[in-house]
Amino acid sequence: MEKPLVSIIVPAYNVQDYITDCLTSLTLQTYANLEIIVIDDGSTDQTGNICDALASNDQRIRVIHQQNAGLSSARNKGIIESKGELIAFVDGDDTVKPEYVEKLVENLSEHDDISVCGYLEKDNNVEKIVQLPAVERLSGIEATKRLLINQENYDLVAWNKLYRKKLFIEHRIEYPAGEIHEDSLTTYKLYAAARQVSFCQEPLYTYRHRSGSIMSETAKIKSLEFRERAANEAIEYFKNNTELKPVAEIALLTAKFAYLDCAIRGEIDQKHGDEAESWIKEHKKAYRHNPSLTKKLRLYLKLGSLYRAFRGITN
Repeated sequence: MEKPLVSIIVPAYNVQDYITDCLTSLTLQTYANLEIIVIDDGSTDQTGNICDALASNDQRIRVIHQQNAGLSSARNKGIIESKGELIAFVDGDDTVKPEYVEKLVENLSEHDDISVCGYLEKDNNVEKIVQLPAVERLSGIEATKRLLINQENYDLVAWNKLYRKKLFIEHRIEYPAGEIHEDSLTTYKLYAAARQVSFCQEPLYTYRHRSGSIMSETAKIKSLEFRERAANEAIEYFKNNTELKPVAEIALLTAKFAYLDCAIRGEIDQKHGDEAESWIKEHKKAYRHNPSLTKKLRLYLKLGSLYRAFRGITN
């Protein structure tokens, strides 16, 4: 029986120094039945030419050139152009192990709609292994709950996963154009649509971290604002789902505590922490009745004004 076709979608924008390593790692996959769709998102360096040259030597690679429209647009274009039953995303400056696709496919049972793996974070020459919790699979609902409450990157990001394409098509899920944290606005929808999600602890993907600098206060605030917005959008998305709406509300509460924690550490102006603290105080009574409230968050709510001193000690 022939194994399913896997479409690997590679958004690429001005990654001339990395794209050869990326595509080479994909051509060396031990899984044979795959197509590699590169979306050159209006690169102004040699990325497009490098991709064309590599494609001329490997018929599995297909390069699509488009005007710059952002990562979300590139991914959405790749989904439309894909022919596979299964889809994976690999960023143009990252690499994967030779068994990346094969192990994700093997880990995908007939009842699973998403397969997730661990990964390496590479910053210059320093590598850090990001392992998943020791659980083999969760229902889509339980995986969504974990994502919304814990907000861990291994759940949030798009690129350490293999998806059944039907999740995007049947549920009309796409990446939001023009957003910089598009994964946070999308992955929870895919988890919620999935019957089951399987997990492989092995780090099969290498994520290249290229910032090389400490996040500025402005960037930190924007990140916090986006986390808050994502939680509010999840509340709206699950407004008719009695099981997941309370969990999305917990995501908003943790977003508010994130403001407060950053203010306590001096990473943002204290006024943002004060605003978050006032919001938490105002909504504390309602949250005490939320069935998804964790023991840790219940403790934080009980601490009230003592929370700052508590975090000052524990941070």
